[in-house]
Amino acid sequence: MKRICALLLLTLAACDGTTNADKGTNTNAAADVPAAATPPSQAPAPSTPAPSTPAAATPPATPPAPPVVVIPNGGDVTITGVQVFHSSARIYFAPVRGAKDYRIYDVNNPNDVKYAGLIHLTAAPGCAGNTNYDLLNSSCQSHFVTYADGSLAFPYRVAGSYPTGALGGPTGYDGPGYLIDYNGLGDGKQHTLVVEAVDALGPAPYMNLYKETDIKHFTAMVPHQHDPSHMVMLGSNKGPTQDGKTSTNGQGPSTNSPNVIARSQPLIVQRDVAYTPIIAGASQVFLDTFEDAEGATLTEQPGDCENYTNEHGDWGGREWTLNAGTDRAWRIIARQINCTETVPFVMSNHFMEVLSDRESTIYSAHAMTPDRSFTLNGGILHVTQMVDSVQSGGRWMDFNIAPADDPLTHWNHQDAALNKANQWIFMEVFRDDGHFLISNGPATNDPKQVGAWTESWGVNRGDLYDGRVFSPNGQGFDNKLRWDFFLSATWAALFIDGRLVGQGPVPADKATWLSRPLKIYFTDYLYHSESGQKQLMSNLIANPIGDCNIPMLAYWFNDPETGTVAGAQITTMLNGLRVPANGFGKNVCKQDTPAGFGFPRTNEWHRDDMGVSVIPSNLTKADDFSSLGALVQPPKITALQ
Repeated sequence: MKRICALLLLTLAACDGTTNADKGTNTNAAADVPAAATPPSQAPAPSTPAPSTPAAATPPATPPAPPVVVIPNGGDVTITGVQVFHSSARIYFAPVRGAKDYRIYDVNNPNDVKYAGLIHLTAAPGCAGNTNYDLLNSSCQSHFVTYADGSLAFPYRVAGSYPTGALGGPTGYDGPGYLIDYNGLGDGKQHTLVVEAVDALGPAPYMNLYKETDIKHFTAMVPHQHDPSHMVMLGSNKGPTQDGKTSTNGQGPSTNSPNVIARSQPLIVQRDVAYTPIIAGASQVFLDTFEDAEGATLTEQPGDCENYTNEHGDWGGREWTLNAGTDRAWRIIARQINCTETVPFVMSNHFMEVLSDRESTIYSAHAMTPDRSFTLNGGILHVTQMVDSVQSGGRWMDFNIAPADDPLTHWNHQDAALNKANQWIFMEVFRDDGHFLISNGPATNDPKQVGAWTESWGVNRGDLYDGRVFSPNGQGFDNKLRWDFFLSATWAALFIDGRLVGQGPVPADKATWLSRPLKIYFTDYLYHSESGQKQLMSNLIANPIGDCNIPMLAYWFNDPETGTVAGAQITTMLNGLRVPANGFGKNVCKQDTPAGFGFPRTNEWHRDDMGVSVIPSNLTKADDFSSLGALVQPPKITALQ
């Protein structure tokens, strides 16, 4: 009966009325990812290429109201679940033996593909993910469960405890992801999708790659003009590839032409138009779902970006407006940027931007702020977004708050004042820690003088680590997670994908300005990308096994022109010559990385469902916001039963 049910049109409830949690699934399993119909160790690996693109499945003649999900039963790639949002869906699938990557496409446009790309998982927050190292690492107390042949059991799960937890299996996983964040459902139509397992990493879009010409500059590897459609743009992960497709999130050499080794049956998905991250009963609601039509309203503001400066010493700046004159009006502010290559845009029903720091040696910031202001009035401020969550030492993001009548004009709290009165809040999150910072003045005598601020509370790697997906740092590139930040006059809390990451007090002596109207900012950063690239190749402090031994991070450290040779001297370009980089020795990489991919001087962020509102204070306790977790859960996963 359940196998028949899987072929029927499903809503977001499982057809037998239960969920994995109801059935007592191990809480260490990947977040609600339903069990595979066939364990990956038994999954077939065809010796001949799969057949040509299948025809679209025929939708039922009278579909019910959206959202619509039809999960097929069978196929060489097993779809294990679908999680539908307002204009996107996470597609989950079981691993296939021999697969190096996975891709998804709409059968009506089979040459426009998006790849899963690589992920890095660790069995516990204290594990580095390298078994040989972790056997001597007292902080690593778990290992992944494997099948008899040594391959990871799926859904991924862990076993072990202190002090021998690292014994018995691998402590990390580096390989293709088991889900794809599929955008483009915003048209409201039913989309018939197919997932393919392939024998190579997806190719990077060759026209979007660049090469270093100097310690401070880079240029396109293939000379071209910027395409107004944003399909050809330096630093973008989507564009034409040499295999004749338009590829997104390819993390392999641009010359790769992956072959299909397995394919799913067609999957029908429709957006959930009713999904909203706004909590019922909220007031002062601002919400933007970034429909494609909004792209036409994105307007660059007058000004000389190249010669821009301000009282804080920022150098290079530009602003844009989006949805001006509407209730979804934004101002977008970029500071200390590469003016040519920093580009915001709306495409596939979500907001994106490529951020490039000024001369690759500056602390750059890209902030989005609603035009309107918000007032607590005794309530709790709620700030929410869907956003990429993979970060590195030089790439991070935060939520900022300041008085509406004294908006932020600078975003580096370590080198200058941020506004006139030095009153602000930063909820900043890095890959291994996070900090709630608050300042209530006094104003500095010099705008280039650092103001006083207090760290009220923070989070560490263990707090950020999500045991449902075995990572403190997202679930792969171009894979959005839900972030929710709450703030009252006395307390604050951060949730990621419905899980409480941290919470703590707002000091009374610092919070007096919170009674005024407030400006809210969604901000991301790129810090000194030139040295950041080299730190990723030499880092043995934050990561004892070396960041360049995590394959997915090659996306940020690899030189797309030359590749990376294991153990080689770290170099830079100076006056047209490649010379040893000042202050750096040999890289700590254990394997070579080929040329043809990598974006070390830029970062691309993907966002959706960005909102601000104020909720009643009686929804939770004044000094414990954990109960709000029930109100910020992502959509349930529709599972193959």
